[in-house]
Amino acid sequence: MAPIKRTAELEADLAVVDEITSCIRAGANQRMAIKKAVATRCRVSHQSVLAVLDKYSGVDPTAHRWTYTVRERGAKVYHLLASGGTPPGPG
Repeated sequence: MAPIKRTAELEADLAVVDEITSCIRAGANQRMAIKKAVATRCRVSHQSVLAVLDKYSGVDPTAHRWTYTVRERGAKVYHLLASGGTPPGPG
């Protein structure tokens, strides 16, 4: 994706991205908890939050903001990417 297009998309998603980052830092890092909290705070649909959550999930720090691990009962637990692009260890 071209850097200009990526920047434009990030600006459009910025409020939701910031709120997701805040939730993860505060420890509300499971997919459903993030979805509910961010949708309420940003006044957007749950689907919009999940779309942004998926869009910025991955291990490439130039394109992604966070990654996740799957825990018991299929719960997705999100972690902010470290500077090296690798997720933090289990914890």
